[in-house]
Amino acid sequence: MDCLRLSCAMLLLAASGCSSTTAVRLPDGQRGFAIACGGEERNWAKCYEAAGSKCGSEGYDIINPGSEQSGSAAGQSLLFKCRH
Repeated sequence: MDCLRLSCAMLLLAASGCSSTTAVRLPDGQRGFAIACGGEERNWAKCYEAAGSKCGSEGYDIINPGSEQSGSAAGQSLLFKCRH
């Protein structure tokens, strides 16, 4: 069920074109973050930069970078967690 919630959150984030970072619960129960990386304002480089800003000097691990199709527009999303 958690995977379903996570997938739905990522799809909504990717479809919205929002460039904000959203906190999510990862399948293993840990806290992670999702960033929509599609559209003109957001690309992979900007998403990696945003993940770095979110996690600071601790760094981050990418959980599931992916690509989602929504109608004719493709949206990319980055799922990551900060290192401790």
